[in-house]
Parts: sequence; C-alpha cells; structure tokens
Amino acid sequence: MTTFLRPALLLTALAVLLPAGSHAAVRDTLADPATLLSVDGRAYPTRLMDIMFRAALDARRDITWTQFVDEVAENQLMAKQAVAEMGRDKLMAADRVGFAPEIVLQDQYLSLVRRHFFKQIDATVRSLPGGNLDNVITRKLPRDDANLKELMTLRDRGEVKLTPAQADLAKKTVLAVARMPDGSTQDVTYHDLMQRENVQGRTRLLQEKDYAYLDTRVQTRIEGLFILWWMDKHSGMSAQDQALLRTMLEEKHLRENHMLLLGVVSAMHEDLTPALEKMQKTVTKQEVAAWYAKNKEEFRQVEKVRARHIRCASEADCNAAAAAVAKGMDFSAAARQFSIAPSKGATPAGSLGWVLRETKNMPWVHQYALIQPKGVVSAPARAPEDANGRADWEVVLVDERIEGYSPPESETVRYLAVQEIARKKLIEQYIRTRDALEAKADIRRNGKLLAEREAILARMPRPKAPPPQDDHGHGHGHGHGHAH
Repeated sequence: MTTFLRPALLLTALAVLLPAGSHAAVRDTLADPATLLSVDGRAYPTRLMDIMFRAALDARRDITWTQFVDEVAENQLMAKQAVAEMGRDKLMAADRVGFAPEIVLQDQYLSLVRRHFFKQIDATVRSLPGGNLDNVITRKLPRDDANLKELMTLRDRGEVKLTPAQADLAKKTVLAVARMPDGSTQDVTYHDLMQRENVQGRTRLLQEKDYAYLDTRVQTRIEGLFILWWMDKHSGMSAQDQALLRTMLEEKHLRENHMLLLGVVSAMHEDLTPALEKMQKTVTKQEVAAWYAKNKEEFRQVEKVRARHIRCASEADCNAAAAAVAKGMDFSAAARQFSIAPSKGATPAGSLGWVLRETKNMPWVHQYALIQPKGVVSAPARAPEDANGRADWEVVLVDERIEGYSPPESETVRYLAVQEIARKKLIEQYIRTRDALEAKADIRRNGKLLAEREAILARMPRPKAPPPQDDHGHGHGHGHGHAH
C-alpha cells in the first residue's frame, strides 16, 4: 500500500559558531507586516520566513529570530561571494556519500513543505479514494519487463553505475505513471530514480537486484511529486514564493560549503582543505610559541610514576587481592600473598620502580600504571595475551606521580597549534569579507515584527532535539507508515 510519509526534518544545520556581524548598516525600517527582511531589493515575505524559521528551530533549538534573520541575509550575500570566488560547480559538488547537491536540495525542499503543510497535505491524501496514494499510480511497469531486467543488471564492473547505453534506456523506461486529482500526469522513469541514488542505493538496484527497494523508491518519488502538485494547487503560495524558498535553501548550502572549502569550519571527513593547508604554511614559530604559552595547561602529562602491582592468573584472584587491600591489608603484603609475578619478592613487594613515559617498548603493566591516579588501587585489568595465548590479570597502585608538560617543540603541540592558528586566521578573513559585504548592502528588517516574533519565541517551550538521521540525512529510507 502506498501511504503518505510522516513529516521529515531538514538536514541538521551546520554549526557555524562565528561572531555575528556588527550590523551597523542594518536598518529596522520595514513597516509592511507582510515583509520581514529585505536585502539589496530582495524582499523576504514574513510567511516564508515563518516556514524557514520553524525548520531552523527544529535543527537548532537555541536559535533566535534575530539570529535567523541575520543569517538569511548573510546567506544571500556570502553565497554570491562564494560563487564569484570558487565557481558554482565546485560549491555544488556531490557530498561525501555521493548524493548530487541538486537532489539534496530538492529533498530538503520537500521536507520543508511536508513539515509545514503536513496536516493540509495529509487531509488531501485522506480525501482520495482509499485514503492513500495507491490510486494515484495508474500504471506500473511489471518486474518481468525486459528493459527493467536490463536496468537491474550491473554491466560496468569498474563502478556501480549505469553504462551509457543503460542510461539512455533508463530515460525511456517509465516505471510508473502518477495521475494527480486534477487529471494531470507525471512519469517516473528509471533515470529519474537513479539520479536520486548514491552508491549504496545503486548497489541495491544493480548488484543486489532489490525489487522491493525499487518499489519503495518509486513510492517515495510519487509522494514527492504529489507534494509538489499540492504546493502548486493548494498551498496558496505563488510560484515566486516557492522559487524563493528553494533559493534560500540553495544559498544556505552554498555559504556552508564555501566555509567548509575555505577551512573556516571543519567536517568530520574533510578536515584539511587546500585553503587551510595553505594558511598553515604562514604560521610562524613565534605564533606557535605564543599559542603554547596561552594553552600550556592543555599539554600537562605524566612524566613518571612510582608504582606497585599484583599479578594474578584470574580476575577472581585480582578481586580477592583488591578486597583484602580495601579491608586494610598493606598492598605489598597483598602482593606477597596473591601475586604470581617475580616482583612479589622485590622490596617493597610488587614494586615496578619508577615507570618513565619516554621508555620505548614498555611492558603493558607499565603503560597501565601511567594512566592511574595516585593512591587508588586500580580496577583489575586483563593483560594482552602472550605468545602462548596466556593473559594474566593486574591491579596497580601508584605511590607517586610526577607530572610535566609536552615541550613546545613537540610534534603534537606544533600540529595542534598550527591547525588552530591557521583556522583562526581563516575565520578572521571570512568575518572581514562578510562584514564588508554587509556594510555595502542595503539590509532592512521589520524591527517591530521581529520584536513581536522574539517575544512569542521567548514564551514558547523549545522543541526537543531532533532524532539522529541516517548517513545521507535527506529523505531516503524513511518509513511509509501513515501519520495519525
């Protein structure tokens, strides 16, 4: 059964914790309640800003209306700057899991309108025959169709994708025809679906021949087409307003990708960008030294410890030794009674002596001792197996702990210092560019309306954090249960 999707959240917002602009050039002079913001002559209708703010609030629970409005203005100005600097193609390259940005943005738009108009769209779906979208699909290609079988076969063994011949066939192969309530029709082609798949999706179709997944993807596409139809026919929003919503999503994407490529912010999978690498080469020894002096406490480390240990053949024996010490037995006395290590005969019994951090190839128990606090019997820990497959258990007591600092010339210090100094310089460059653009721009806000929105927001309970999304985070893989 083809049913209507629950409202989906937008992509989680990229956390860009940069100082806000001075906004000296921003004027709160708009008086028309239908317009909340104007940037260089482009008016942002209040209705659209309400839609976008609700999505932003879902992703960032602490955002305020003023921050949101200022970010929309920044998106417009910096997106234009980003395209001028880097070119649209570079900024719109496929993401790390292989989704084309145009598809990501389309799915974000669908998620946005689905979230805002869910009750109205759902009511329209319920009014259809059967109360769902089953009857919207008027024709569906059978699974034994020869063209479909060819398109569900991997021909290019070098990469999971369609061959040129298959791609041509895909454009001609209509998987389903959707008839909307007004009689208009929309074709869903195999090519249309493949544009919306990353490598995992293509693998399911071409290698695994997963027809059930294909059916799900067809349903999802038809649901998206129905939402677009509903927006045109029933939302009351003009084509211009719908286009502006798409533009706002795109400009946000362009600005954030620009910041990632510059190295102003970092992504988990793409930390070192060419811009950041270039800036790192400008960092001087004097800057590193000054940074180290300011952050020295972060590099406190254990230089050496004086410790004792008890080695046992089992965890139970170690627990017994630790329990005896807890009841008042001296640790060395416990070592003489419970330990199976040669050090039980040392003075004091169980002594490891001084364990030095810089020692190379140190025994495992020495490594364990280095991370223990002073004066506390450690939890029993199982040592790595030896060549004979034996693994003893250890408890450790640190009697003395000497701390120091990683030297400023160490590789760890330099790596962290250079990275942070370079990123700070890039952030400062970005802020200067942004502030200069804002100073030249004609930015006007509806101050009265903005204050009213802030007051309402202050009285509202903030929404809960959104649930974690899947890796691609935009629409694929959601369930098809009907929302009640």
